[in-house]
This record gives sequence, C-alpha cells and structure tokens, in this order.
Amino acid sequence: MRSVSSVLFAALSLGSLVSAVPHNDNPNGYLHPTNGECKEYTVKESVTSVVLEWGLPKFRDNFDVTAWRFNSSRKDSKETFKPVSGAKPSTGTYTISGTFCAPKHPRLGRESTVLVLSHGLGYDRRYWAPSYKPEKYSFVKYALDEGYSVFYYDRLGTGLSQKLSGYITQASIQQEILGKIVAGVRKGTYTCTTKAKKVILVGHSFGSFISNSLIAAHPTIAEGAILTGLGYPGPNDTTSQASQPYIPGLFGLQIASTLSKSFSDRDSGYLGFGDIYNHIETFFHQPGYEVQAAKYAHSIAQPFAAIEVASLAALKLSAEKFLGHVLVLAGEFDFIICSGECKSTFAEKVWKFIFPAAIRAEGYVHDGAGHGVNFASNAYESFQKIGEFLADI
Repeated sequence: MRSVSSVLFAALSLGSLVSAVPHNDNPNGYLHPTNGECKEYTVKESVTSVVLEWGLPKFRDNFDVTAWRFNSSRKDSKETFKPVSGAKPSTGTYTISGTFCAPKHPRLGRESTVLVLSHGLGYDRRYWAPSYKPEKYSFVKYALDEGYSVFYYDRLGTGLSQKLSGYITQASIQQEILGKIVAGVRKGTYTCTTKAKKVILVGHSFGSFISNSLIAAHPTIAEGAILTGLGYPGPNDTTSQASQPYIPGLFGLQIASTLSKSFSDRDSGYLGFGDIYNHIETFFHQPGYEVQAAKYAHSIAQPFAAIEVASLAALKLSAEKFLGHVLVLAGEFDFIICSGECKSTFAEKVWKFIFPAAIRAEGYVHDGAGHGVNFASNAYESFQKIGEFLADI
C-alpha cells in the first residue's frame, strides 16, 4: 500500500502556559447559537513541535505564487519540487480564540461529552457555526440540540487567533495546540462550569488531519474522532494518485493581502482562493448546493499558510494504539480527497488499517456533497449521521 502521507501531501512539550479568559461578547460577526450557553475564551498555550523550514524564496507577488502553483502541480513534483529545506524543534506560545457552548436544554446527560471542533484550510470557526441559515448549516446548533457541549476555535493564523508568518504556521504546531486545548477541556479550563467526561475530536479537512495525527501521537487523549472531509486512498485508487497533484492549481491561489484589505495583517506566505468559482470548484458540487450558501461561505473564507500544505506530509496518521471510536466522512464528490468520486475510495476501507485497534471504525460517503460537507444542501443529513454515531459512544 502506498504511504498515506505521500498521497495526502499531493492533495493539499515543554509544559503548558495557560491563560484562559472567558468573556461573553462574540466580536466581528461571530454569532453565538441561540440554543447554547456560550462563552468566548482567549487561550494561550506553549507548545513544542518539530517544524519544517520553508526552502524557497518568499513570494514577492502573484507571479511568484503562479509559478509555485505550477511547480507544485507537476506530475513529477515529488522529484522536481522541494518547498521544504529541513526541520528543527521549536517552542512557542500561541494565542487562540475559541468558543465554548453548553446546551441550554441538556438531555440524556450528554452535556458532559464535549466535541472539540477543528476547521480546515480556507475557513475559520464559522464553518461550524455559520450565521447563514444556521438551522440548516450549523453543526454547532445541531450538536447543542442533541445535548452535546462544543468547543470550537479559530486555528492559528485564522479568524481572531494569532497570525504567525505564512512560512511558519504549519500542521505540527496546529496538532500540538489542539492537544493543549483538549487537555484544557479535560481540566475544565475552557468549559465554564461543565465537567467533561468524554472528549470527541471533530475535524474538517486539515482539521481532520491534525485530529487524526493527534490521536496517533496520543492514543488516550480522546474517546472518539469524527473526521470529515477526509479519506484514505488505497493501493487501487489510481485516479486519486494521478489527479491530486493538480489541486493547488484549482484553488487559483493568490497572496491574501492582494485579495482583501482585511488580510493586510498576513504576510505574503498566506494565500487565498483566487475567486468564488475556484472556491466552488474545490468545495461544492452542482446541483448539491445553494448559491447563496456558497456566497456566504466565500464571504467568510480565510487564507491559509503556504507551508501548511507541505507540512501535511510530515504528519503520522497511522493510529495503531487508538482504542476509541472513529467515523471517517466525506462528500460523494469530494475532489480534494477522492479526486471527485469518493465511493470507490471508501470501498477499500483503508481506515481499518489506519485505526486497527479502534473499538469501532466506520466510513460514510455523504450523497451529493463536495468537500465542504457542512455547506451542502443536505448538510443536516450528514449531521444526523454524526449524531447516530455519537449516540453509541
């Protein structure tokens, strides 16, 4: 079997210093769900990780980015394109903005199960709690209705969280920050008065990668993981192997600060969707989406760090010692993960090799959806599938 990291790359501690500051307001259009009792947290965590070093000249303009897109998309890019020059240990203290919500109307004692939500590239935490038609597209609202508590946050470099250079922000740092957040949830540092008895990691895309790698590195850190926008191409998935190198070009990536003044706090290492049509091509699938939902998603789109893409290859995903529950979920027409057709990718059930000791490991392909499952017209049905899975943890 080809290594998982080699295929996925083509697609896309020293103690703890904690400062948890709860506050009620939710700035900049981040709306609390009406069915939750919510608090904002400013989290400071010190983490140590092995970081990759950017090995190319920094982008001067979008002509440089276009050349990078071409070189990273060549079919022989593994041999000809070397964006990383080395690796080194690094320790830093990072500031993260997050929201904790407990259900206003607890049911079945589920409020002590806390879902920790990590979004993917291209968004911030509003992917989980959009203000547009939350009754249809908000996973946070659904989870609260089902009685679960949630902690969702802006990953490093996005939203209201700290911005490092786009040539530094990467997966290994994000993984360790997530680990510290989970530890804080366990201790009650980030959960108001709620005492967490179980923690479930829920990710989308890049957020699923770091959730997966976290339970590989720390098998007892959570009772379960729900990995959306993720899949594991098997040895017979030749279409995926051939097509995935072209994905960076499909994003139409440009330097974020040239796309919007709101991204002027990012350096040239932060890249964003070239336009809404690039966004739709990679995250949506016609006719399974509402145009207004896609426009809303684009309005909250966030740039991501160029080295985040390269850093995926360094993650260890095989979680041989994880004993919990795992659900792997992708849209039927997810281009990023399955080259646009996920049923054959999931038919190989590679997750059983990734999580061989899990008490339960399942896969699910959501009909009609693209990569951005939460913004599909039938997103609520995917939430229900997750709810069914959670009910047995």
